[in-house]
Amino acid sequence: MKIRALFFVSVLLILPSLVSADDSRRGGWYIGFGIGGGLNKSFNLPNESSVYDNWLSGTSQQPKFVTNFKVGGTLTSRFLIGMDITMMTQSGTTSGGFSSNIAITNSFLMLTFFPFEEGLFFRAGGGFSSLEASKSDSIYQSTFHSALGYGASAGLGYAFWLGKSFNMSINLDHSRQFYSGNAAGYNRSQFTSIYLGFDWF
Repeated sequence: MKIRALFFVSVLLILPSLVSADDSRRGGWYIGFGIGGGLNKSFNLPNESSVYDNWLSGTSQQPKFVTNFKVGGTLTSRFLIGMDITMMTQSGTTSGGFSSNIAITNSFLMLTFFPFEEGLFFRAGGGFSSLEASKSDSIYQSTFHSALGYGASAGLGYAFWLGKSFNMSINLDHSRQFYSGNAAGYNRSQFTSIYLGFDWF
């Protein structure tokens, strides 16, 4: 956790020196959030591929849910750089009180490129990742696994300007995560997400 916090602080300290004057309609800084759903996800044990939904087998599964938060700066009229935190979660329950939950979280430094300055954009980046999986029954006996590691993400989208300093975007991202040294033996995971983003400049 100390390494992750140091990484975030370092990025936030470096960003102001990277941000330059920009003649586009974007300001020097941006902040935003996103909500949406998942198209697929899975995690793997060594020498074994385990579909993500198997952890929720036998339960009434809730939709895969994605949340995103971002903050960063405008490098040029075509390039943005910032921190992205994206989480995909899913849960399931049974009538007998059994429940399962799983979450994958990415905390990435992301570079966004607008080839035409507005509209279409491409994103790529990497950083820290974590996986958490839990199960509990009606008498509150629980199983919990967690794993920390690193990952990378790439995606594309389209941004629609809804005012002078606000836009809404459609985002499609795919990310992969790699873990080591965890008790459950998880060594990698992946997920694809599609979500609406709302950004202020």
